[in-house]
Amino acid sequence: MLSAWVRNGQLIDLYLCDSKNEFFVPETIFWGKVQKALAGSGGYFISLPENRIGFVRNSRPLREGDMTLVQVSSYPQPGKQIPLQSKITIKGRGIILIPGVPGVNISKAIGDSKRRKDIYSQVGAIVTKDILEKENIGLIVRTFYQKERDHQIKTEIENLLTTYRNTAHFGKPDKPTLVFRGPSIHERAERDWLPDDKFLIQDIGD
Repeated sequence: MLSAWVRNGQLIDLYLCDSKNEFFVPETIFWGKVQKALAGSGGYFISLPENRIGFVRNSRPLREGDMTLVQVSSYPQPGKQIPLQSKITIKGRGIILIPGVPGVNISKAIGDSKRRKDIYSQVGAIVTKDILEKENIGLIVRTFYQKERDHQIKTEIENLLTTYRNTAHFGKPDKPTLVFRGPSIHERAERDWLPDDKFLIQDIGD
């Protein structure tokens, strides 16, 4: 499968996925089991569902047999393990939730001071400082909200919070388990490439 962004006949971006990795797309979250450490690298081999193996760097210290929450960071290179990260992020079209860093940050591309103030006010009405600290999460407002889409902010934040809470409260299993399936390449393309709804989407099949 593929999604291609073409402008005036020029390829701007491309997402590809083969059937072997359709279950392991970026942003997918798993409970994985530590298989072994890679000496001197600070990385760990992680057992995933379907007998697949991932590799995570910059993780907290882990021991063989530990269950750990990991997220697919990118597609694997041929013959390599699935790249993982221990820092979980929950992405939306205009909002990103980042556990462990309470606070609200707005994209620097949103430079208008009045617009930034309006966004802070609206976000603060949905998730107060107390909620962010209690949930231990941070929130990033992406460039998507540079234009006024204020009616969407509340719904998006609430949906992302639901996903985060379902992930955070997912009981620790005793074997590798899927927690959250990341977006397909078509869903990801629609989210990341269609900020202004001024695109012609053409299905060309296979």
